[in-house]
Amino acid sequence: MLMPVMNPPWLSVIVPVRNEATQLAATLLPLQPWRARGVQVLVVDGGSDDGSAEVARPLADEVLYSEPGRARQMNRGAAWARAPWLWFLHADTRYDDVHLAALERFCTGATEGWAFFRVRLTGPGPLLATVGTLMNARSRLTSVATGDQGLLVSRQLFRRCGGYPDIPLMEDVALSKRLRRLAAPAVLSPALGADSRRWETQGRWRTILLMWRLRWAYWRGVAPEQLHARYYPAASVNRADRADDTATLVMLTRDLTSGQAKTRLRPALGEEGAAAVHQALVTRTLSLCVATAWPLRCHVQGDPAPLQALAPDAGVAWLSQVPGDLGWRMQHALASAHAAGYRRVVLIGSDCAALNEDYLDMAFAALAVHDFVLGPAEDGGYVLIGSARPSTWAGAPCLTGTRFGGARALEDTLACLRTQGAVALLPTLWDVDDLQAVTRALDAGYLNKAW
Repeated sequence: MLMPVMNPPWLSVIVPVRNEATQLAATLLPLQPWRARGVQVLVVDGGSDDGSAEVARPLADEVLYSEPGRARQMNRGAAWARAPWLWFLHADTRYDDVHLAALERFCTGATEGWAFFRVRLTGPGPLLATVGTLMNARSRLTSVATGDQGLLVSRQLFRRCGGYPDIPLMEDVALSKRLRRLAAPAVLSPALGADSRRWETQGRWRTILLMWRLRWAYWRGVAPEQLHARYYPAASVNRADRADDTATLVMLTRDLTSGQAKTRLRPALGEEGAAAVHQALVTRTLSLCVATAWPLRCHVQGDPAPLQALAPDAGVAWLSQVPGDLGWRMQHALASAHAAGYRRVVLIGSDCAALNEDYLDMAFAALAVHDFVLGPAEDGGYVLIGSARPSTWAGAPCLTGTRFGGARALEDTLACLRTQGAVALLPTLWDVDDLQAVTRALDAGYLNKAW
């Protein structure tokens, strides 16, 4: 059940996951009573294929998507966090209300800073207890913590230090070193429980030696990519090496001079004002698309020339929309992109002023392990649809029955797509379809008034 979060929350808990479905519920359940006490829960999935995102959805305020890699996942969560304090929590960490109360006391008494908990390994025996003791002594002495210790950082300080560096291993060590140059950390109690699976399955002494060798190599300047290969020998560091990993962005829009756009705004803004809003939204969306790394296919209803003039050297594939209802035009655009050889296709319109590159990146990341992705809109529609399943769009119409323009568009599309494969849902955004939304976009700085 989705629980209300105080506005604004005082703490954002960011949980990076990848194939943690078996234990993720146990990690998130202790947070549920705290969500009504000002704690926002953000789960960032890094390519799980075991249903982790589905486990997290009823237990989190948002489920976000990212390319694999804890640094990228935690930076994505930090970008969506609304609280002044960020707590980075591993999915295999064990904690309870006492730890959350310690966080609350610390955050209440400070406006900026960082902290981490002491740690204990969950496995039995004196050897693991000694390892935990040494980890605590080292982190206290050096002001360098591991991710198992639950790093707490004020959002201001996190931004000042540049967040997690984009490296595949030792990101927690690197962040600690950045932070300690700006402020001394606090050490919180009681100790968090750190999962000892690796010690148990791969041998305790062998794991201890591996950890120290990795730290020694990192201290000597060995590249984190090489260390990642030693720590995860079966994993691929760079998903871009996949031969089938091709992606494209598709934009569906009316031309700039269309007299049929934004008709609901005409009573309040007049014909010229409504046209100006349409032009501002289309221009903003096109600028966003051409600034990304993905090739753009722009399907235009009407004259494409004014749009082409805005992006003359951007390498955009300019295409005409086919006749038919919106569902059929969307299906054709998705099908033609797949037919052009793209495996992952993300389609957007031009009505969402809040859309940004981070949101588009989430959509492409979700398509790495899902067949489809949808970006819900507050009015019951959606601002984005993505596909990694070409066969869905190549046959008979599948979106024609969708009730676009009303509160059932998302519901109808979900019902259709879930019969075809797995669907990922992104955070909810909003379209600029009425005067209130225009004011909201102006206040947020997404649009500049020009009418």
